Amino acid sequence: MAAKNQPMQLADDIPTEAYLVATGVSILISLLLFVTGKKQAAQFVGLWAPTIINLGLFAKLLPSDSYQGGASAHTA
Repeated sequence: MAAKNQPMQLADDIPTEAYLVATGVSILISLLLFVTGKKQAAQFVGLWAPTIINLGLFAKLLPSDSYQGGASAHTA
């Protein structure tokens, strides 16, 4: 069962700055693609930014015990 929690543990170990940098890079790549006339690719890459931010929020705000089988996640 430890392997099931491995992705969440990995997400917990990623620093917040990494999510912010990845978001900024995706925005810059999107702008570069847009300026060079590749508008469809720019839109595709531009949609990565909110996805990366949401992954970061999910990893940082979700209590660790809720995905480790802790009792506090299922208390009534």
